[in-house]
Amino acid sequence: MKDLTSFSTFSIPLAPRDRYTAEQFAREQPTAEKATQVYCNTLAVLVVHYYLRMLDISVDLKTSYSWNAGCRLGADIADLYLPGKGRLECRPIPLGEATCAIPPEVWADRLGYILVEINESCEVGTILGFVQLAAPTIFRSQLQPLDALLEILHSTPTLVPSLGFIRLNQWLHQVFDPGWQGFEELVYQQQAWAFRTRLAKSVRTRQAESVSVWQPIEQLYSSQETAILQDEHFAPSDALSYLIQRTEDEEVRWKAAELLWDLAPENPLAGIRRVTDLRSQLAGYAGALMVAILPKADQTFALLLRVYPLRYQSYLPAGLQLEVSGQDELGNPVKENVIARESDDYIQLKLIAEPGDRFSVALKLDNARFEEHFMV
Repeated sequence: MKDLTSFSTFSIPLAPRDRYTAEQFAREQPTAEKATQVYCNTLAVLVVHYYLRMLDISVDLKTSYSWNAGCRLGADIADLYLPGKGRLECRPIPLGEATCAIPPEVWADRLGYILVEINESCEVGTILGFVQLAAPTIFRSQLQPLDALLEILHSTPTLVPSLGFIRLNQWLHQVFDPGWQGFEELVYQQQAWAFRTRLAKSVRTRQAESVSVWQPIEQLYSSQETAILQDEHFAPSDALSYLIQRTEDEEVRWKAAELLWDLAPENPLAGIRRVTDLRSQLAGYAGALMVAILPKADQTFALLLRVYPLRYQSYLPAGLQLEVSGQDELGNPVKENVIARESDDYIQLKLIAEPGDRFSVALKLDNARFEEHFMV
């Protein structure tokens, strides 16, 4: 049998169940144009999924953004997640077309871009080749052969936690540094009393007043030009995912993210949040530093740094200082800080970072100091 990577192109049959999956995803969309986009994207992802499985390359559809309803709604996305490696973008190209447009929202965080041609009956998908770097338009003549794709996948090192700098982009691939754990895990294991009490009170109030889950979402959409997505096709988490992707207001973005953390914390568009326990690192003070990262459509990242009290403390100690330092585009030092007042149950800073940016986060309390260094 000929080596599967030795072909210049490779065709994969699509079964009725594949078309059914694509149809189901397409029915969720608000317009016919968007439905066609999602239908073709889904089939392209499935073709690459089957091809890589034939090569015994590990793939994970469920962790792919393209398999998340909110991500499909909010972006033109067709990724396939390779555990420990990253994401391949699987772009459908119309039959006989010489070029394929690549949407801006997928220009970063990709191992490469595979072009897939779907025949008119949608019964066969043909992998034409790939390119490693994004461009607004990819020409067929630019495509590299499939054996080159396999070489790149095998040469891509498995992501592992780094030393020195905490690489936040690896968090997006579920690779976490020692000492940083899931938010819910720390909150409930270490008894973040103030946060849990506030959360429980919020839930009781919502239940007592019979407040619709749509009400806070409607409030967020009221400041946006986009109309709220509220019908039988869209869950509240879908509306929040769409808003996170589309809003230009960082306050709205993070408010939507926090609502999504409560409703669907595993949703990929909720970003990643991890926390570290400060007790062994800040003179025994029972607190936690949370760092959250949200990829944005313009290829930058929204970052949220927040400090919570732990154990049975309701408030942060007055005078606790959270400080972020780094450099601007010209290499000049920049610094931002916030200091806890009496009765503050958290303090926070919000940042926008570009790939490759480095910054340091410091916490100061009396003579004690905790510091971590991050790279995006």
